[in-house]
Amino acid sequence: MKVQFEQSKNKNEFNVFGMALNLGWIIAGPLVALALLGRYLDRVYNSSPWFLIAGLILALTISSVLVTRIVRRIME
Repeated sequence: MKVQFEQSKNKNEFNVFGMALNLGWIIAGPLVALALLGRYLDRVYNSSPWFLIAGLILALTISSVLVTRIVRRIME
């Protein structure tokens, strides 16, 4: 019984670690991509910092929606 409990505990730890890593990518991915895109567009159109700000707001919105979907799926 003790061996099974330890294996189950390790599996849960990896599952939690994987979920945390996934959430990190969901938040960081859009943030970095849209910030870089906003910075590039600011340089092209000489409109600093408006595209950067818009990109960050869009990234936060996208990340919030994706995290909310994951949390709802977990809570079911």
